Amino acid sequence: VDRKQLAGLFAEVAHNDTYQKPETALEKQLADIWQPLLKREKISRMDDFFAIGGDSLAATQLLQTLQRQHLIPMSVSLTTLFNAPTLAQFANRIENAWQDLGGNNINQETLFEEGTI
Repeated sequence: VDRKQLAGLFAEVAHNDTYQKPETALEKQLADIWQPLLKREKISRMDDFFAIGGDSLAATQLLQTLQRQHLIPMSVSLTTLFNAPTLAQFANRIENAWQDLGGNNINQETLFEEGTI
């Protein structure tokens, strides 16, 4: 059994034929990160990370990138991605996690300015 070929066929079948462009700034940022990671030219809001080629290693790389860029709070984990695998769902969970912390998102430009920590 050629597992790579099967994975490619599954990704084609599972890929939503109706492209919905990312709507929010966070969805756009996530799509920009997902594209090279999953080797896709474009990512739809309804694309499922795992159905379009993501695996546990790619998911771990994704979370590391998002943490490094300060796009997610520490409460967002691999479990979050497994439970909300589409771009729109994952972005929504991230936004909710930031709101639970009392903010919308961390502004990278002011992250280390005096008085912000």
